[in-house]
Amino acid sequence: MKYSLLLTVSLRKSLVIPSRKGFLCVGESGNLCSYTFDGSDEVLTLPLEYSIYRISRLGEFYLCWFIKDGIERQFLLDGNLQQAEFDWPYDLIFPLENNACVLASTIPKDGVFKLLDRVTFQEIARIVFDGYYVGKAGKYFIFADPADGFAAYDKEGQIWASDFFLSADFKAKFIGTHSSLLLIALTQNTIIALDIGTGQLVDKWQDERMAPELMALHTESGKLVGLCGYNYIEIDVMTKELHCISMEEHFKREQVIAMNIGQSHLDGKNIIFSSLGSDMNPFGKSKLAAFDIQSQQVVWQHEFPIPKRRPQVQDGRIFVVDDNKVLHVFEREDRGKAIIT
Repeated sequence: MKYSLLLTVSLRKSLVIPSRKGFLCVGESGNLCSYTFDGSDEVLTLPLEYSIYRISRLGEFYLCWFIKDGIERQFLLDGNLQQAEFDWPYDLIFPLENNACVLASTIPKDGVFKLLDRVTFQEIARIVFDGYYVGKAGKYFIFADPADGFAAYDKEGQIWASDFFLSADFKAKFIGTHSSLLLIALTQNTIIALDIGTGQLVDKWQDERMAPELMALHTESGKLVGLCGYNYIEIDVMTKELHCISMEEHFKREQVIAMNIGQSHLDGKNIIFSSLGSDMNPFGKSKLAAFDIQSQQVVWQHEFPIPKRRPQVQDGRIFVVDDNKVLHVFEREDRGKAIIT
């Protein structure tokens, strides 16, 4: 399925956060702007000393990080860009979109994670774990630590701790869950499947042609899919089969090559990926492309005259900022036509 250009917006900073109805950005004026695809927008005029460098979306709220007087600070906004009246003594935040709570870690980082009500931000429960948060599998919160491996918690406490060996330099990325399996990407070209209920190792896949952090779960087919260089990799989670298919001839004809550093996203049956920039691409072009996992063909591509940042994909739309700080929003053709004024 192809994509069409929906709109472009000039920005002050290369900072864009997709929302349910549009996106939040720092506009050319330096103010915080909330755009919706029905044509309405809100603008929050920021004090001159505010220099926002990071934004996270927490349901209908936005958490903004900025530097003032050399100190990192935060403030919380509601969906109308009104500052919420909550104290926010937290460092990291992990939004849980389909749940009634969010997960935060305290300042300083002392191994305490707090579950907060998503509306009132009052503490519901706390988890003490000297590691980092990986993801949510069903009703369990999954954490990892090089010394202790993986552990699962719920609001009542620890459910299990795995005995899967981890190297000191390992890095775990949550891919998703399928049936009773927790799927995690590791370093050294490795993906593992743990039993959600017990933490026991069920399966392990390792292939030097695979970039585990780029693999995504296509729920309908029960397969992990991803691109790396000229290769398309597909893992059937249930049959345990791994297939690596060379796309070199097709990609050279389309003049694209998939990056292997966190540049791909799954949108329906399309893998949205960045082709290598002009300094590394043998074709000398900076492109954004869509690869259909069913037809195993590049079905759409857009060429940028200058380098671009990493794309973000949400609900059939692609958000990408180029090096001139211009936001380009593309929409999948079967998504339904949006109204832009």
